[in-house]
Amino acid sequence: MPPVDPSLVGLTRGPLTSAYTWQDAALYALAVGAGPEEASLLYEGHPGGMQVLPSFAVVPALRVWPQMPGLVKPLMVHGEQSLVLHRPLPAQARVVLTSRVANIFDKGKGALIEVLVQGALEDGVPLFDTQWKVFYLGGGGFGGEPGPKAVIHAPPEREPDYDLTYRVPPQQAALYRLLGDLNPLHIDPQAAALAGFSRPVLHGLCTYGYACRALVNGPLGGEPDGLREYSARFAGPVFPGDELRVKIWRQGDECRLEAETPNGPVLKNGLAKLA
Repeated sequence: MPPVDPSLVGLTRGPLTSAYTWQDAALYALAVGAGPEEASLLYEGHPGGMQVLPSFAVVPALRVWPQMPGLVKPLMVHGEQSLVLHRPLPAQARVVLTSRVANIFDKGKGALIEVLVQGALEDGVPLFDTQWKVFYLGGGGFGGEPGPKAVIHAPPEREPDYDLTYRVPPQQAALYRLLGDLNPLHIDPQAAALAGFSRPVLHGLCTYGYACRALVNGPLGGEPDGLREYSARFAGPVFPGDELRVKIWRQGDECRLEAETPNGPVLKNGLAKLA
């Protein structure tokens, strides 16, 4: 596999205007496991008004993903995701999106690609910023900088304040693909094997969404509009059918977060900031 071309840094796409509807927001909630008990995320006529999971922002953001020629999708493994919300997401909106390849770091056996996507309403009011950190297998060795050391958000040494467990249905990766995240390693056994997995894995962003639901159902008391920032590092794969456990420690207006399956950790270094 040839190294990633470092001249891709600075590559941009957009501005691109993309509309989403309440159906898109409801489909996302279903795709990250929401059920009838979370009716405000699913029902456009909910008495209190329909609400949107904050992590839904990654769905319209993906529509402006920069075109990086020569990269093979199954070799792109999600490393980290961060999200900053400037205001609650409307149930439907037209969003102006721009993306930029912010950095490419040389990790030896692979390359770490950072992609920043910004979303604003049509009147220019900022809506969200979200950043992907993607590890491209075999793409390192081009002589670039290794990048800064990660900031560690370690949980306190005590039992979590919230401990929620979700069963991930066998069809969940196929459902999440309908949102537009079409990397074949989530449905095609051969593509999964190319990336080193024994079978198709759940989207990292689906796991990220499940953990966001845990934040909403736990420290936010069912009110998604109270989330301001949310980031996590992907530590291992989730397979459809797994039991996903999310542990949250609250410290004032911040939360530390980790998630695991019976096979080991899947999310680490999680940080959420609440309104």
